[in-house]
Amino acid sequence: MGWGNDAIELQIEMKHKMAQCYKVLINDTCSFEDVWYGRNAKIFEGCELSQDKADELDLEFYTYEIELKQEDKTWAGTSQPYSDVYCKPLPLIGKTTAGASNTNMSQWAKSAYLTATNWINSREGNDQSK
Repeated sequence: MGWGNDAIELQIEMKHKMAQCYKVLINDTCSFEDVWYGRNAKIFEGCELSQDKADELDLEFYTYEIELKQEDKTWAGTSQPYSDVYCKPLPLIGKTTAGASNTNMSQWAKSAYLTATNWINSREGNDQSK
């Protein structure tokens, strides 16, 4: 039994687009009513976001790696498939994972485990006996 995880990161970033804004400074030389103050006065007459990518900024403020990437961490056992130290054989098969003992009981147990495995695989739809 074991576990592993990818790196867990926290990133704070922002994408900033520049705007092209304009203001009409003098609309009528006799009246500043609608340009600087009044009912229709605006700080900027109009703004457009730039269409090209040259005025676009990617700002990265903070990156923190919460958890490092970890692989093959084991609680019990091993990740090696043929390890005689941690891998224990199924009951009645033998003393080692290699199954070197060929007694009648171990032959019967291997046959029973194979039949059970084939039955479970056929019920799940991934029949491997073919």
